[in-house]
Amino acid sequence: MLLRQLRRVVVSFNPLAAGALPAREFLARLAGKKARQSNPQCAVEPDLRDDAAPPHVYVEFGEWSAPRRAAGGRSGGQGEGRGG
Repeated sequence: MLLRQLRRVVVSFNPLAAGALPAREFLARLAGKKARQSNPQCAVEPDLRDDAAPPHVYVEFGEWSAPRRAAGGRSGGQGEGRGG
């Protein structure tokens, strides 16, 4: 799991609820060595609740821009998967 393009991930769940296992596993993957190495600046935050709401994940993407094309390259338009 790569966190390169993410700024923040919040996994919100009730750890005592019956449906908490997938949220726990996802949180464990986010905290794994490979994931952390892919983007050390990404904040991974568990939000442990005590209500009956279903688990959910909040993802905040970092700022990024499309790669620039070299001089003489196509600048987009028809023929590049844009429906034309």
